[in-house]
Amino acid sequence: MASGLVQIYLSIPGRNTMHFTRLLSRWIVTFSFLVLLFIIMIVALCQQKSREWILDHESELPPRIPFMLDSADRQYLGHMDRNPSLIEEIPCAENVPCCNIPTSRIPEFQVVFKMGASEPIDRVYSNLNHTSKCIPNVLVVSDKEQKIGRFHAHDVIDNLPSWYRKHNKEFKDYDNLNKPDTDASSISYANGHRLDKFKFLPMIEYAYEKNPNAKWFIFLEADTFISWNNVFQLLDQYNHSLPLYFGSPAPGRILPDGKKTWFAHGGTGYVLSSAAMELLVSRTDSLNGQYLPRLSEQFETLIKEDCCGDSVLGYALAWKGIPLTGLTPMFNPHSLHMLSFSTESWCIPIISIHKAQGQDISGLSDFAAAKNKSFPKNSSLLYGDLFEYLQLSHIDVLDNWDNTALVPLLEVESNLAHESFAACAETCYNHTDCFQFTYKSSWRSKQCLLTSDIKRGQRKVPELNRRGRNTYVSGWDIGKIQKFADANRCVDAEWALPGINH
Repeated sequence: MASGLVQIYLSIPGRNTMHFTRLLSRWIVTFSFLVLLFIIMIVALCQQKSREWILDHESELPPRIPFMLDSADRQYLGHMDRNPSLIEEIPCAENVPCCNIPTSRIPEFQVVFKMGASEPIDRVYSNLNHTSKCIPNVLVVSDKEQKIGRFHAHDVIDNLPSWYRKHNKEFKDYDNLNKPDTDASSISYANGHRLDKFKFLPMIEYAYEKNPNAKWFIFLEADTFISWNNVFQLLDQYNHSLPLYFGSPAPGRILPDGKKTWFAHGGTGYVLSSAAMELLVSRTDSLNGQYLPRLSEQFETLIKEDCCGDSVLGYALAWKGIPLTGLTPMFNPHSLHMLSFSTESWCIPIISIHKAQGQDISGLSDFAAAKNKSFPKNSSLLYGDLFEYLQLSHIDVLDNWDNTALVPLLEVESNLAHESFAACAETCYNHTDCFQFTYKSSWRSKQCLLTSDIKRGQRKVPELNRRGRNTYVSGWDIGKIQKFADANRCVDAEWALPGINH
């Protein structure tokens, strides 16, 4: 029939095959556009119906229990030098970072150390040794069963349902990592890190199963420095029987009702109370008593879609009515050398630091232990102490260094400052607000960068190209920096107020 219509059309005077082909092409394009528009409308309608269904059937989903702390429930004790219930119960005789902590309190805290088998083993060893000096009951979770010194790393990914393998391509890396006689160091860190997001929820289940009587669960990673003495003093100010979630805030996913969630950045470390853990792993729907799937099964789709397990964990907690309480800057997501020092943070205790290297962890541990022994009644490790540890009032110049990265810059009023390193240094010395500077030079330009921040900064290797190289030299106005430090002596530790419940 179609061929007959074509013949009839072509028999019309003035019509030919080329004209018909052009007309047919227009018809096809128009028809395809209409089909595509129809599909888009159907998808949008389905998404809207799905959203409406979720809001109408929340009782059939994992329970969300509205929960908000008031100021009394937070039990914040304000500015305090020390907590009498923790300090002075035993003398600080041993040269360890938490020698003030009474051994009778240790079972109240469960430390969970998350690692990957492809991580540098020296970094894992260093942090585990530091952690175990304070708390012997450390649970090590990983993506491979293995011995790490005197510790056993438990493969929590193996606890996931078998159908995870069918839905997630990352399990090819897991299978390669767990082949018999496979050297974990032969697996790239990038490939191993793709498995990280699958560890968070089964890690929560495993930790609670192993120690349901703990009052607090403290989670850290191989590059997390924890000031244990500060952690114990902090948590003694809060009620573990309330569902609490502490950490460094990062923006998270959106709940079905449109509310934004926040999660605690995993590498910085985070803390969950026993009540929060119990509510999180509970499988009973509080509305009708129906048993729900395990935690890692409830949020399998989110784990697949999201890049990061800490984001999924924060969402799961928010879904169950447990918002994040941000404790910034005590939980600090930056590396030690990128910490900025100010009057506002000087007397605040530091709980954790991210991206800590092995030498940072051991060095800070020894430094904290020395302070504990010398000042047992004032043993909180403060930001001002980190300033002293970094010797920022004793460094004047570093080659191949950038101390102005990721900080606000001051305006350079004179072009003469860009002429040389000496001119840049002089400009900083004469600027009332300038504490440090970086002089950047290349074949194309020279630049003087000034800042009122105080930090150590980061190494900057010369950048080579066909026309020459870019170099970085940093300097500090140690006179002004020392005056700043002298003006900010601490009498008491100032515990940061909890942020809004995110």
